[in-house]
Amino acid sequence: MRAHEKSGDLLDLPDSPSATVDAPITEKPGTQIGPYKLLQEIGEGGMGVVYMADQTNPSNGVWR
Repeated sequence: MRAHEKSGDLLDLPDSPSATVDAPITEKPGTQIGPYKLLQEIGEGGMGVVYMADQTNPSNGVWR
């Protein structure tokens, strides 16, 4: 019973809500996100939108 009291409410909202009808997603082809430029939308579903992107400053295959 103590564990149940500590578990919290499963319906609590996250600190930063995702896009909604009132605050739609603003990203679109041409948007720059960090080192990536969105090229085109390739899919959409319940968890969000997937874009093809181009890395604007490639690292020439060197992992850091």
